[in-house]
Amino acid sequence: MKKNNVAIIQARMSSKRLPGKVLMEVDGVPLLEIMLSRVKKSKKVNNIVIATTGSRQDNDIINFCKKYNYNYFIGSENDVLSRYYFCAKEFKADVIIRLTADCPLIDHNIIDDVISLFYT
Repeated sequence: MKKNNVAIIQARMSSKRLPGKVLMEVDGVPLLEIMLSRVKKSKKVNNIVIATTGSRQDNDIINFCKKYNYNYFIGSENDVLSRYYFCAKEFKADVIIRLTADCPLIDHNIIDDVISLFYT
């Protein structure tokens, strides 16, 4: 039976050091889009979800997801664990690949290698 490997990317706009960084652009492309384009290359991730919050400032992330047809989940702003937990339940994840939106240079090969190691 095939497992549902869900990459959950936590993203919010309220960084203290660099607010709004996840949607800042590099060469005209938002960092979140760069990350998503890299994660989508994974052969072992079945679903990608952006886990954000209901905070007004995170509406830009939600609008980004709607515009580009990405799955998203709105959860607790202060309790990241519950955000992941309820997101995983909603998207019926068997395995969670936990990623943060402020690491846009993730390598899909590393993701696949780690998932393979998990199953061995």
